[in-house]
Amino acid sequence: MVWFDEAFLQEVRDKTDIVAVIGEYVHLTRRGKDYWGLCPFHPEKTPSFHVVPEKGFYHCFGCKATGDVFRFLMEKERMTFVEAVAALARRAGIPLPREPLTPAQERQARIRQQVYGALEFATRFFEYHLWHTPEGQKALAYLRDRGLKDETITRFRLGYAPNRWDGLFRAARQRFAPEILVQAGLIQPREQEGGYYDRFRNRVIFPIADLRGRVIGFGGRALTEDQVPKYYNSPEGPFFSKRLHLYGLHLAKEAMRARDEGIIVEGYMDVIALHQAGFTHAVASLGTALTREQAELLRRQCSRVVIAYDADLAGQAATLRGFEVLAAAGLDLKVLRLPAGKDPDELIRSQGAEAFARALADALPLIEYKICSALEKHRHAGNPAEERAAVMREVVPILAGIQDPVLRELYTRRAAMWLAEDFVVRWGEEVSEESLRHMVRAYLEKSRKRASDTYTTTKNWNNRKVMGGAMARGGPGTNPIREAERTVLRVLLHRPDLIGRAEALAGYRWQTPEHQAIYDSLAAAAGTVPPAGLAAHLLATVEPAEARTLVAELEEEGRFIVQPERELQDALDRLRQDAKQRRIRELQAIFREREAAGQPVEPALLLEYQELVREFQELVRRTRS
Repeated sequence: MVWFDEAFLQEVRDKTDIVAVIGEYVHLTRRGKDYWGLCPFHPEKTPSFHVVPEKGFYHCFGCKATGDVFRFLMEKERMTFVEAVAALARRAGIPLPREPLTPAQERQARIRQQVYGALEFATRFFEYHLWHTPEGQKALAYLRDRGLKDETITRFRLGYAPNRWDGLFRAARQRFAPEILVQAGLIQPREQEGGYYDRFRNRVIFPIADLRGRVIGFGGRALTEDQVPKYYNSPEGPFFSKRLHLYGLHLAKEAMRARDEGIIVEGYMDVIALHQAGFTHAVASLGTALTREQAELLRRQCSRVVIAYDADLAGQAATLRGFEVLAAAGLDLKVLRLPAGKDPDELIRSQGAEAFARALADALPLIEYKICSALEKHRHAGNPAEERAAVMREVVPILAGIQDPVLRELYTRRAAMWLAEDFVVRWGEEVSEESLRHMVRAYLEKSRKRASDTYTTTKNWNNRKVMGGAMARGGPGTNPIREAERTVLRVLLHRPDLIGRAEALAGYRWQTPEHQAIYDSLAAAAGTVPPAGLAAHLLATVEPAEARTLVAELEEEGRFIVQPERELQDALDRLRQDAKQRRIRELQAIFREREAAGQPVEPALLLEYQELVREFQELVRRTRS
């Protein structure tokens, strides 16, 4: 088993010329100590891709791609971390370290190997029963009736689970222990009589594979109306988790990379039908709720994703949920609008691949889809006034959420035009573009006011004012606590020797997961990673991707640090002040509950409250001074 410690990783970094490695993919031009070029991860005409050899990392100011030399190979060549390290170690002539497995690790490795073997055995068992048994013919007929060719059925390794309680168990028990088959999700123990029975019976079987093509689980579709549920999956466990995989990705990944685009659908049959029709860059979420891990899998294969969920209300709701997850992963998004009552499989069977190709060409960007969905959702909601109000309640926040003012203005005009066309045709009324623009401005102003009022003075349990006014520094819409957290991280990234000053933050609740992840990595790396390699270390280890982008930004901002110790102390005081204020509010809530219930307040809580108020006021005075 390959095993890397930080010393080995640092040695590989030190002996690798990051400019030479990236220069094989990007034409780099030197400016001072750094290098610039056109970003290899998104199209651009003006160089925004920045390589910092002194610190060992790259950062694109356009698409925010960030990382060290390991991550560059992972992103560009679709390598795993281990593969990237191994490739660079070979390039530098550094032998890979190997460490013997412990008995527990050896046992776990044997179990994993046996489970994967059992899953492969089951796949072949199901394939055999589909093609070579009389009862499998009805399943084969079902698949052919759905329009699937034999070569497509073979490519996706579809199968049939016989209608027997222990058909698979009897076939597999000579090679695999029952415990292995249970872990593989193939059999279940009988609760009363003892023994085991097959999990999948009388179902068409869809093997689910990981990115490497190894079977990790199964989906089974019922063949009779009385079978419940209609679709039945392998159980969640250490070898199979729906949230970590996408159906068909092992077959779609090359096409996705070549097109730089993926199509995501809901069902197994949708994926298979699309691949057969030539759309080999399609995958399915295992369930309609897309996860962050699935979005990250997609992002590693392509930069654009088209969502092609069903046209029913459930499919539309899943589409909107999926947008948020995919957008957070940095993917460019479009929605394929299907005819009512159709899914991709049905559209292709009824109207052919050309109909799907036309729908794909007409896919809508995120904002347009949201606005059009709002218009359709509230159509016929009542009289003109009621319908207009319902639409505006949904459309205005969508427009206000567009950060780019030019793009916001463009979509405000389009939305007004669409509204006007719809209302004039059906109600004979016009919708003013200026009135919509005014509503968007009012919504933005209200949002800014809410943000600036977040840290205002509050009244405590015994009507004395807790000094919260000092917490509200910064301009409208800024978050002083988040800025203080950022200052702490910025200083510690450039002066890791000061990490001891931040020990009081060990139990602190950071405002974002990215801040928490960076602080945890900084604290773990203190004293073990050289200061010059700290940024590269974080860029190789910190998750999620947003945290790595923030590391690059903090590294860039480091040049503006003038008094690191003073800046760190001021920020730490602000965070301690915030933590104490949060606890004060928690105690106030407890006191109100006790008072409403006629219950006494514990003396210990009163003492804690008094001490917190005293400490808080002292911190406020020190912050003001």
